[in-house]
Amino acid sequence: MRTDEIMVANVSCGSCARAIKNGLSPVKEISTVDVNVEKGMVTVVWEGNDRNTLTTLLEELGYPEIKKN
Repeated sequence: MRTDEIMVANVSCGSCARAIKNGLSPVKEISTVDVNVEKGMVTVVWEGNDRNTLTTLLEELGYPEIKKN
C-alpha cells in the first residue's frame, strides 16, 4: 500500500469532497480517499504505483492537480 497526497483545484465544499470520494472509490486498487476541503488536498491510500493514474482520474472528475513550482 502507498499513500499519495495531491493538491487539486476546484474543491470548495463538502459536495466537492463527496464527488471526489464517489468518483475514486469504485477503483479496486483504492482503499481510502480523504479530502481536506480547506487545503484542497486529496489523500489516497491504494495499491497502485502510478500517481498519474490518480491525477488523470481527478482531472476527469473536474479536479485537476495544482502543480507545485
